[in-house]
Amino acid sequence: GNQPDVIVASFGSQIGRLANTEAVLPLEDMPGYQELVARLEPATVQELYGHNYYIPAGADVTMMIYNKQLFEEAGLDPEDPPTTWQEFLDAAEKIQALPAREDGSQVYGTVFWNDALAWGGWYWNMLQPMYLNANQSQCQLLNRLGTDIVFEQPDCQMQQFFEFNASAQEFAPPTMEKNFFSRSIGMWPQYGYSWEPNLREAAGEPMVIGEDVGIAPVPVPNEGDTSYTTYGGRALMILQTTPERQNRAWDFIRNLMEDENNLTFIQELGYLPVVTALKDDPYFQDPARQPFVEALQNAVLPEQIGTADDVANEILGVYQLVAVEKSMTPEQGVQEAATRARAKIQ
Repeated sequence: GNQPDVIVASFGSQIGRLANTEAVLPLEDMPGYQELVARLEPATVQELYGHNYYIPAGADVTMMIYNKQLFEEAGLDPEDPPTTWQEFLDAAEKIQALPAREDGSQVYGTVFWNDALAWGGWYWNMLQPMYLNANQSQCQLLNRLGTDIVFEQPDCQMQQFFEFNASAQEFAPPTMEKNFFSRSIGMWPQYGYSWEPNLREAAGEPMVIGEDVGIAPVPVPNEGDTSYTTYGGRALMILQTTPERQNRAWDFIRNLMEDENNLTFIQELGYLPVVTALKDDPYFQDPARQPFVEALQNAVLPEQIGTADDVANEILGVYQLVAVEKSMTPEQGVQEAATRARAKIQ
C-alpha cells in the first residue's frame, strides 16, 4: 500500500519488464495523451504489448569525445577527428605512442568501460552504436516479437563489431581506473551527453568542449556510412493504484512535460529534449550542445522488451572473451553468443 505513483525508468528493457508485469498503467486513454505525444520526438515513443506505458521525459545519446591536446601532440588534426574505424585505430595507435605524462601516467589511444561488462545489460546501450554502425541500423538483437535472436545473421555484422572492438581494445587500459577525464586518454567513443558535469572534475582544471575537448559522431566502418547512436534517457510510468491517484499522477506528468517545466527538468538533470519544440531553445543552440542535438536525428531507441536485457547480458559475457581477453575469435564469439542467448530465451 505504500508504492509510489510515478516511476522514473531508463530507456530499454527496464520499461518492458515493468510493462509486462501489468503493474503499470496503460496511458493511451488518459485525457490529453494524444496531444502530449504529438509534441514529442516520435522515435522515443514505442508501443509495448499493445499499449503505451510511458512518457519519455529527457534523452541522452552516445558520441565520441576526444582530447585535442593529445591529438596535437600525436601530429593529428584536432579539428578533423576520425570518422571511420580504420582512422580511429590509426589515431589511437599514434596517441598511444606518446610519452607518459608528468605524473607517470601512460597515455592510451582510447578507453572502454570494461568494468561495466558485469553490471547488467544496460551497458550494451553504450556499445550498441558501434554495432548499429556495423550494420547501418538494419539489425538490433531480437526479432520484432522478441521470440528469437537475429544478431547472428551475417547482415547484422556482429562479427565485424567484435573484430573492431578487439582491435580497439589494444589501445585501451583494461579498466576505467584511468578514464578520459584523467587527460591521458585520446578518445572515448562511449561519451554521453549526461557525462558533461564530469568535465568540470577533470585532472588539473575543467576540460572545456570546443577548447581542449572535441565531440564527434561514433566512427563508422566505411567512409560515407551513417553514424548512428543509441537513445539513453528517462521515461515516466504510472503504477496501478486507484483512479484518483492515477489521475493525479497523470496531471503531474502532463505538468512536467509543459515546455517551460520540461526545459527546467532537462537542464537540471542533464538531458536532451524529447519535446521537439525545445530543440530550438537557445540553451540547446550552444555550440557545445549542438553536436548532441544533431545526433538525435540518427538516434535509435534500444529494444525495450524484457528479453532484450537477457540477450544483451549474454553478448557482454562473450564480448569480454573476444574483445578484452582475446580467448575467443570473433567468429567463435558470434556462435557462442547466439547459443547462450537462445538458451536464455528458452
